[in-house]
Amino acid sequence: MKLFKGLVAVTSIVLSAQVYAIPDFNTLADQANPKANITENIWDPTALTNDAFWNKLPGAEVKFKAEISGYNNKMGYANTDGTGGVTVLDEGNEPGDWISISGAPDPFVFYLDTGKTRSDGSKVEWFSDDSLNFGLLDHMLAFQRLDGSDKFLLFWDDQTGGGDRDFNDFVARVNFVRPVTEPGTLALLGLGLASLGVARRRKKA
Repeated sequence: MKLFKGLVAVTSIVLSAQVYAIPDFNTLADQANPKANITENIWDPTALTNDAFWNKLPGAEVKFKAEISGYNNKMGYANTDGTGGVTVLDEGNEPGDWISISGAPDPFVFYLDTGKTRSDGSKVEWFSDDSLNFGLLDHMLAFQRLDGSDKFLLFWDDQTGGGDRDFNDFVARVNFVRPVTEPGTLALLGLGLASLGVARRRKKA
């Protein structure tokens, strides 16, 4: 079942990519500025690949930076299964004030509440963990400071059906958090090290 969901997700992303090209970091930052006041050359322009789950560090905080287009969005954190969402940011003055997220679970996911509902009555909300999203599509891009510090910019796409892939509907800054290395990545690393050990033992024999 997981393999099937993965294939569906990959297929959906590929099809979406054919229609809408995901913008690069400089394009996103240019769209958000001057409201967001993003200094582009201090950020790694490559989006994180492991942005699903996060750990909080002492002093963890978020700040609303800008909204370019979209709904009246709100952002917050939730349990890793998407439950227990707590809203901490709302669109307003750009940029907003720093808000503590020390109450977030550990680990947690970020989520975006669009304030809209589907025909079945369910909320249109998106999570940093793609597996929680309708259609299993990515709705958030995260970029880290070039100095490797625990500081990130989050760019959200808020629309349904994969959205328009502009990722400029809600921009936030977050400090003192750290992305969790995915269990699958750790398992593959462990398997690789184990295989290397076996190969060495065979060579010695």
